[in-house]
Amino acid sequence: CNDAGSKSLANSSGKLRVCCTTGQVADMVRAIGGDQFEVTVLIGPGVDPHSFRASSADAERLYSAEVVFYN
Repeated sequence: CNDAGSKSLANSSGKLRVCCTTGQVADMVRAIGGDQFEVTVLIGPGVDPHSFRASSADAERLYSAEVVFYN
């Protein structure tokens, strides 16, 4: 997560950038945050989380999020 000390937690659209590890976690976060969150998911549908290997693009998604939810 980024250091939010010198900037707002919302992005230019006014939404909080959230990164979730799985679709199930993302569904819960979307239900809670509604249109206030911009949600991205690392492990898409049909991917075995036990064999998932993060890419550099995944690392960037994690780094650019203000909040990360994982399970």
